[in-house]
Amino acid sequence: MDSFNTLARPVDPQRGSTPTRSRTQRAARTCGDSGIPVGPCKHWPEKSPHYIESILEHGLYDYTTDPVRIDAFWDSFPDASIGARLGQWHLRSEDGGIRVVRVIAVDIESPEGHVESPEGHGVDGFAGLKELEGRHGALPRTWTNETPSDGEHRLLTVPEGVELTNLEGDNALAPGVELKAKGQVLVPPSPGYRVKDKVRMAELPRA
Repeated sequence: MDSFNTLARPVDPQRGSTPTRSRTQRAARTCGDSGIPVGPCKHWPEKSPHYIESILEHGLYDYTTDPVRIDAFWDSFPDASIGARLGQWHLRSEDGGIRVVRVIAVDIESPEGHVESPEGHGVDGFAGLKELEGRHGALPRTWTNETPSDGEHRLLTVPEGVELTNLEGDNALAPGVELKAKGQVLVPPSPGYRVKDKVRMAELPRA
């Protein structure tokens, strides 16, 4: 896809307004209401960058929890994927409380993936994770999203006082297992993404 114009929202000439909110727009609003900063992104596997440059002047730094800005983003690109910025989240509970956490993602690649996947390259991230856990202990059960290439994004919070950086490519935690401490991840219901384990995010064990 050379242009993101195909995701732009058409205007209804009879109503003089735009159609009802899309599924991804509703989900983006829910993320924002929960305290997760989000922004509109190209669909996987398009990258460099993931976010829509024409509407995000400062990239990830324009991601927001503000419902007015989220609606403005998705009113322009109703079918955009949802990017969630990693780092500090101000999670809101149903009783109105706020829990401030720092969120990272452990990105696990699948050796099979989909035929059109540019990722994985035959690397079995699940085997790499098993080997890693054998040396350092198992990761706790945590909120997990499945990716379009049959991998996983496991979201964890960071203990207070612990500083982390991205560990990717040749510096990955293990073959096929990357640590994303900064940047973003695409989240459901972006095309190809689904919630695999809907539980409270666990805290990353200290080394």
